[in-house]
Amino acid sequence: MTENKYKITINACFLAYIVQAIVNNFVPLLFVTFQREFDIPLSKITLLITFNFLIQLFVDLVSAKFVDKIGYKASMVIAHFMCASGLVALTFLPDLFNNSFVGILIAVMIYAVGGGLLEVIVSPVVEACPTDNKEKAMSLLHSFYCWGQMGVVLISTLFFTAFSIKNWRALAVVFAIKTPDINYDLLNRFLVLCEHNNIKAIVCLNKVDLVSDEERKIVKEKINSIGYEVLFINAKQGLGVEALNEKLEGNVTVLCGPSGAGKSTLINTLTEKYYMETGEVSDKLGRGKHTTRHSELIDVQDGYIVDTPGFSTLEVTFIDKDDLKYCFPEFEEYNNQCKFRGCSHYKEPSCAVKMAVEEGKINKVRYDFYIRTLQEIMNGRKY
Repeated sequence: MTENKYKITINACFLAYIVQAIVNNFVPLLFVTFQREFDIPLSKITLLITFNFLIQLFVDLVSAKFVDKIGYKASMVIAHFMCASGLVALTFLPDLFNNSFVGILIAVMIYAVGGGLLEVIVSPVVEACPTDNKEKAMSLLHSFYCWGQMGVVLISTLFFTAFSIKNWRALAVVFAIKTPDINYDLLNRFLVLCEHNNIKAIVCLNKVDLVSDEERKIVKEKINSIGYEVLFINAKQGLGVEALNEKLEGNVTVLCGPSGAGKSTLINTLTEKYYMETGEVSDKLGRGKHTTRHSELIDVQDGYIVDTPGFSTLEVTFIDKDDLKYCFPEFEEYNNQCKFRGCSHYKEPSCAVKMAVEEGKINKVRYDFYIRTLQEIMNGRKY
């Protein structure tokens, strides 16, 4: 029974060295991803290795008294907890700080403490176990670090191949446990502003490769039903760009949309030149970085196209409450059918628009957006 207990302890130590291999080798596999996603220079990112090992070295030097005081078992649990916490923190801390590098650095610091503790306590535990094959156990112990290192590279490669390296956060969480959608509210606000300014709007949906045919059909029907044309494109691959070119010819066209939607990439594709800097979308926040900081008039297709800085919200309260209903094309055939002249389609009885909503002729979600916007305008002004 005692011998079996020691075998379990030794096996746990073998696994601990695999954990240490994970925390030391997983992050370096993501250096290029960190550079692209967080716009951090590689020269700065590579400092993470030095930072990791300096902390582990510091822990090696100062942890002896701490381990002696609380015991090896408690220290082993704390070490694994720190390793797991650091890897989990890596999935969200970079997005919580204005400087993403600070978030990554904190996560590395957390798991480096765990890695340093493992370095201190694992070998003495194995050496202290009264077994007949102590030399073999010690030799195997260090080989398990090598196996762990190989496993990290192999499993990470398979994961990135199957699910894309953009999902590196999920892999980090898996290791730790073992160890922008269409914003319809923003789109509706944009369409209301276009109608208010008598601007013809075409809804151009980029990154079509990320949705299924069924999802594409649902989105198209939803937007078509409120009176707008939809174009599906992939700016990077040039898919659907030819149809968009036909709309641009002879016109001055303004590209508007949230950060990360691909406006600058689309301009680069349309002009076949590198006009605009492009950026990545944050997986955590679901929005992109503001790589476009100005508006520029660009000659394309015998017309002009303007790229604009991205936005995450739009102000509509300057629109008069009596004019708002005219910013919804689907209301047009019902505006003059209400019992009361000047009906706002809100609380008035015998309202043709509300009846159309009840009959399913007007999209209820869109009508609800109209009411929220109307309330926003009324609350923001004194009438």
